Amino acid sequence: LILKDDKSAKTIYTIGTLNLIIYILGFVIDYSTTTPLSILKSIPLILLYIIASLLIFKKIINERPVTEELLYGLGAVYLQTALTFAFIFDFLEQISPGSFSGSPPTFGIDIFVYFSIITLTTVGYGDISPSTPIARIFVCAEVLFGILFTALIVAKTMSLLNVEKKDN
Repeated sequence: LILKDDKSAKTIYTIGTLNLIIYILGFVIDYSTTTPLSILKSIPLILLYIIASLLIFKKIINERPVTEELLYGLGAVYLQTALTFAFIFDFLEQISPGSFSGSPPTFGIDIFVYFSIITLTTVGYGDISPSTPIARIFVCAEVLFGILFTALIVAKTMSLLNVEKKDN
């Protein structure tokens, strides 16, 4: 789908390889004792999700007609966004403990995936909340993205369906 362009493929493969190397080094280096390394291991993963989401979005935004591939691509971008924000929230909590408050005593990636999905869909149960200004900014950005992306999907799908009806 997205890796037909050599430049895109090289970018994804390079960042993916960097993530794999960092993951494998985790078996040799104890990241928990070296705080800067534990923080730095999140950055390539966040970049991988952002770039993959952008490449998928770029591919599907020009897709005609409305196909299953287009709808799957839109769903993939939406879920990639949730994961991207989850890793950003985890990164914020690592560099500034106490960025989030709520019912779980400690926040791990599993809690942030849950929080990100709840935030992206604008459900907002209120069991976890941002506590620092930078965390609030990213949470607001995710909420706005969730609302705007949903509106974009509906508008794009309806316009493509109308074009198909006119062509027939």
